[in-house]
Amino acid sequence: MSNGVRLRWAVNCTQWSPTRHEWLAALGCLQGEEVERVGSFVYQKDCKLALVGRLLIRAALTSLLQLRNNEIQLTRSEKGKPLLVRNGTIDNSMGFNISHQGDYVVLAAQKGNSVGVDVMQLSVPRGASVNEFFSTMSRQFTSTEWEQIKQPNTQHLANFYRFWCLKESFIKAEGSGLSYGLQNLEFHTDPALPWPPPSHIVSSPPPPSHIDVYESTRLFVKGQLCEEWGFQESLIDSQHCVAVAATPTRGPPVSTTPPTSGPPFTKLSISSLLDCLEGMPATEELWARFIIKDNH
Repeated sequence: MSNGVRLRWAVNCTQWSPTRHEWLAALGCLQGEEVERVGSFVYQKDCKLALVGRLLIRAALTSLLQLRNNEIQLTRSEKGKPLLVRNGTIDNSMGFNISHQGDYVVLAAQKGNSVGVDVMQLSVPRGASVNEFFSTMSRQFTSTEWEQIKQPNTQHLANFYRFWCLKESFIKAEGSGLSYGLQNLEFHTDPALPWPPPSHIVSSPPPPSHIDVYESTRLFVKGQLCEEWGFQESLIDSQHCVAVAATPTRGPPVSTTPPTSGPPFTKLSISSLLDCLEGMPATEELWARFIIKDNH
């Protein structure tokens, strides 16, 4: 599941209806404070998202850093970002980040890099039209970005979420939160590359070898090109787009760069995650607490 340097994983939580055995086995892979956090949510869906996020992080650390699960100690930064602790200090040898929205929890991880990931479902919030939704978000994008979002003969809502994922992925990778101000970040996409990628405008998912990954998008911060940041964009399926932001320095992107081929995100099952990890099954009480939660 790893190329030894980086990982791109996705788990469909909507499709997962945990059995008692799976739930207790999964919780048994976590630290005590992680278990408490998972159990603190009101709804089953949020419990599942939190649990899968932690399993992804732990499986990534075991895969890329060859750690045993019981050697992994996680803490949180002041902004709530998960961090790896080794020998009493923060270990930044591997960047990792998770995101969840819609059906999926996604993880991006790679050695020696700051990395951020964001996934969005391509749907309008309830009770709003596309134009009303855009109006409430008008200050989050520059005029140039709105021109790209509202290009004629394109899917405006998909364009909007594309830009939102780009901004969120950068903010999460850079680590300073919203101090930049979203309007100070301006993304320039390649107009020659259609969005969504044409391989996804089908009724059923395309073969993995036909999934497009776009890497030509450029970031300007307060008008200055940031050549050290690279971005990867794709769709997980026809309803979910994802963006990854990462360093280190690379050469300036060329606007005619074609998309790379191959699956940008590998879809994993819960059983495959648990196969990567080791732990003791949690107590029966934790299953009882989960099963009585609201399943909406």
